[in-house]
Amino acid sequence: MLVKQMEKTMTLETMNKINKLNDLEARYQHYEVNCDNIYEWAKQRYNVEKPTDEQLDSIDEYPLNYSDYYKNVKVIGKAQKNIINELTENDNIVVEFDGYRYTTI
Repeated sequence: MLVKQMEKTMTLETMNKINKLNDLEARYQHYEVNCDNIYEWAKQRYNVEKPTDEQLDSIDEYPLNYSDYYKNVKVIGKAQKNIINELTENDNIVVEFDGYRYTTI
């Protein structure tokens, strides 16, 4: 009986980690799309192939600057890697990303 409860708890814990991973992925994609849009707008506005940091941060059509979005992308990416490492190393679970969401195998 205790073993079944332990397995159920581990499964629930794993599901919570996968849900957190998918939530982070949605936020990651949101910030990444904004970074891409700002980059393209800066290229068009300044007619350059590679905008400078100052040019990127000068695009004011978005609530945050490019550098703020980029920082968020890096932080979220690191959090995702930590969860994936925790699942694969500690819980011995294989995590798969199908382009939209994370699942376990």
